Amino acid sequence: MEQFSKFKVGGDVFMNGKLTLGENTADLGGLTMAFAAFEKSMQGKPKPAKIDNLTPEQRFFLGWAQAWAEVSTPQGEAFQAQNDPHAIARFRVNGPLSNMPEFAEAFACKQGAAMVRERFAISGNRSVTASNSRGSVSLPTAGIFYRTGLQFQRERQVVAERSHEPFHSNTSVAANRFL
Repeated sequence: MEQFSKFKVGGDVFMNGKLTLGENTADLGGLTMAFAAFEKSMQGKPKPAKIDNLTPEQRFFLGWAQAWAEVSTPQGEAFQAQNDPHAIARFRVNGPLSNMPEFAEAFACKQGAAMVRERFAISGNRSVTASNSRGSVSLPTAGIFYRTGLQFQRERQVVAERSHEPFHSNTSVAANRFL
């Protein structure tokens, strides 16, 4: 909530982080899960070649950014920032990506860069259940919490070790009071 409330739309108008918290959480959670699926789809295969000097990971993140490309007026953005539960487009891109160590790694962003938060925020109180004919495993996550990049990578490794191939994901998001 604090991160988005600090995003300046223009003039003296800032995003309303409390209003957009649910959608911000959904964007980060969805993008994180989509990237995990993207990585999983490449396991056991040769790494695809660069295209236009961009790695597959960089192209994944550019695809996210392009999905939110839009033209808007300053007045429209100011109204949306205070009245819409969705952040304005540029912050729907920069907000989640700056919370992902995978993004920082893909573009070799250094600590302290504008697109690298000091701590990566992983949001949501959800449980992902992966199941196949051999059974299922629940992969829970906690509510709003912060992780360093190394902690995040280790936790993702543990989740990967606990899941089984092939699996179908069933995500349930529990209601949670944030801040």
